[in-house]
Amino acid sequence: MISHYLTPKIAHLMKVRNYPSVPLRDKMQLPRLSGVYYCLRGWQVLYIGKSTNMYQRWNSFQYGEHHKLEELMKIEETLGDIDIHYCLMPVWLIGFDEAIEINRFKPKLNKKIESIWDNLNLQVIRILAIKGFVEFLLLGCLGYFLVMLIDALS
Repeated sequence: MISHYLTPKIAHLMKVRNYPSVPLRDKMQLPRLSGVYYCLRGWQVLYIGKSTNMYQRWNSFQYGEHHKLEELMKIEETLGDIDIHYCLMPVWLIGFDEAIEINRFKPKLNKKIESIWDNLNLQVIRILAIKGFVEFLLLGCLGYFLVMLIDALS
């Protein structure tokens, strides 16, 4: 689990592209489960989000469709197919994971960069402690700053 958060950006994108996915136009096929989803056009991460029920998030007839759907459909019309890749996970982990992923990829449609620390909860801390919280803090912070430095230099 900890290595998931320390994986370099390109290697992690390769992993994300292997997650289950549906084309944007087939969003009705999304699972009714919690997780983090990634809207990708080829190798470009356009948007990252989280949901306790991905099907409802993208297909809600009661609350309207996803707030980024219209924008994504315009991009798809002009630039090509968009796929929604997703990673299923427990509800208590989705906020933390989404924040990590948004900070890692900085998608152009995510206007607000989520705070990783604001998304920590007791269950996440407990799991990280079991898996090596000290290692996570030391390597995670070091890795994060190295990634930021590399991004700044490139």
